[in-house]
Amino acid sequence: MTKNSTRKLQDGTIRTILTLDAAARRLENRSDPSAAWLANYRPAAVPTSEWDGPIGAFVRLHAARLADIPPQAYAKYVRDLAQITLYAQGRGDDLDIEKILHPDTVESFVWQLKASDGTRATVRAALRQIGPQLTRKAPWKPIDKPVRRRKKARPYTESEMQTIVRDIRRQATSDLGLAGRGLVALGAGAGIVPPTNLTIRGPHVEDRDGYVAIREPEQDRLVVVRYEFEEEVLELAALAGDRPLLGTNTGKNAGNSLASQLVIDGGRLKVDTRRLQSTWRLAVLNAVHFGDVLDAVGVKLPGAFDDFAPDLKRRGEIEVARLLRGGS
Repeated sequence: MTKNSTRKLQDGTIRTILTLDAAARRLENRSDPSAAWLANYRPAAVPTSEWDGPIGAFVRLHAARLADIPPQAYAKYVRDLAQITLYAQGRGDDLDIEKILHPDTVESFVWQLKASDGTRATVRAALRQIGPQLTRKAPWKPIDKPVRRRKKARPYTESEMQTIVRDIRRQATSDLGLAGRGLVALGAGAGIVPPTNLTIRGPHVEDRDGYVAIREPEQDRLVVVRYEFEEEVLELAALAGDRPLLGTNTGKNAGNSLASQLVIDGGRLKVDTRRLQSTWRLAVLNAVHFGDVLDAVGVKLPGAFDDFAPDLKRRGEIEVARLLRGGS
């Protein structure tokens, strides 16, 4: 430490030493386990002569303010706080928590550590967690809270789909029934739901060699229709001509509004476009034997699909082995 930094240390901290010592003595008198541990804590990285002075009192004072720190991680946070305090004092900074835990000081401290990138990242993460707790003025950005993943809609069971397909033709008016048939066929047969399904017209349906497909006009994406709904989609396309398969329904929420008007099983079963799409997705995953593929390569279901895990089908061991073997 240079003479100038030593003088700055003395000038900048002498006024706080009595306050820190008093705070440390109060800490020793507290009865909780963390206080007792702090009172006896001596970090190996900080010389005894430094720790027994204002630096130790400063660290203990602010470490006692930490909240929501798991007990098993508490020692690490205190150690990191002690090390960055010693670093800041070594370069001539005052014993000021706003300066010591300033984001710039944290970055400077982390980058000068003689450690691996992984260790630096761990220290940075710890100081970034305690920084907002212990400072008021330092420009810390709020820590983003994890966003809860929205649970995907549950697919319809086979029995429920049979009921929907049966009753969708029994609506109050022929127009409502026709629009409802389009809603169900596009959703469960091709995964096309509002607002995209409102743009599908007769010419967008293609009867190809061995399969039926729908070309989404906005994304120019070709979607293969599930075999159970091929005839229905072709019939609806022929009836619609150049018009939308869902009729003249327009507006951002027209598709969901249409679903709410449909009466299935006497009103006991609701038509939900998200569930229709989930039904199609599950059918596609099973069609490509996704469950068997995951088992074969030894990986867990990706997060985007884990809601489908209970319903994924598995084929027999011999049949899976033949598929994995490839060839004819």
